[in-house]
Amino acid sequence: MALKNTTLIQRNFEEATHPILELLPTVNALAGKKYGEIDWKKQTFFPRHKKFTSDLVGVTGDGQIIHIEQETSPGGDFNIRMIEYATLISVQFGLKKPLYQYAYYTGDEPRKTGVVEHKMGWFLHKYYFLDAGSTEVCERLIKAHLPTAVLSLLVRKHDLAEQYSAILAERIAKLLPEERPSMIAHCMRVASLRGRGDLFETILMGKLKYDPTLFNNPAAEAAVKDVLSGWLPDAVARLPFSISPDLNDYILNDMSGWEINEFLKRAKSFGSEDDIMDTLGIERVAKQSTSDIQTGYGNGI
Repeated sequence: MALKNTTLIQRNFEEATHPILELLPTVNALAGKKYGEIDWKKQTFFPRHKKFTSDLVGVTGDGQIIHIEQETSPGGDFNIRMIEYATLISVQFGLKKPLYQYAYYTGDEPRKTGVVEHKMGWFLHKYYFLDAGSTEVCERLIKAHLPTAVLSLLVRKHDLAEQYSAILAERIAKLLPEERPSMIAHCMRVASLRGRGDLFETILMGKLKYDPTLFNNPAAEAAVKDVLSGWLPDAVARLPFSISPDLNDYILNDMSGWEINEFLKRAKSFGSEDDIMDTLGIERVAKQSTSDIQTGYGNGI
């Protein structure tokens, strides 16, 4: 059986053709153009990454490809990566669908929102860069449907963060009681990305008008208490007068969501323990002589 030395064949081919292909007249003849001097470079290349994983890639109903890349700190090679993603995604779809790329930047340093273009002769690559903390982007988002509007809490300007929090709190108040807890949790997660969880809670507490039917829903009641109860120890400590141990325990451990909300809203205006009890409709329960009867407070509402 005849043997073929493929390595030798490859070497002979390269040695026989490469010297000729490198000649300028050969290049000009092949290309049909007259190039000047060509400085040939090293011909071995290594991938920049072993694996590329993009954030979001989808196809629209009319056959367009959407690529969204979220970045917190796009480095100097970000533009190159977007070109690489564009190439890989387009090849994956057989170069048959138009591709639209968006970079959603959530970092702390302001960046310019707009189209980024790279043109190299016939080759043109572009994508849209959106600064998530810019007023331009957030003004657009706050007008969108509620889950999307929550992204406006990423705005960098503190006064706008307050304004958007108030708008969102008012929209949450119009939801059905069973819809509120998940939306409040969604707002808290986004607000916390800018360290504004406390700000949103404070505004929510002042803006949200609690519907009594909310507390017919155990899950909603638990969510409200979870959001607000963390403020109670500090509010009690700031009272300008002392309260009885029983009332202190009731405030910290036994109040309903409605009572917590009312107590926190009025904490700075209370002048005495009686003021607290009158506001919340709490009545003192007389002690029973039987030793196994517990004493405490009952809500007189």
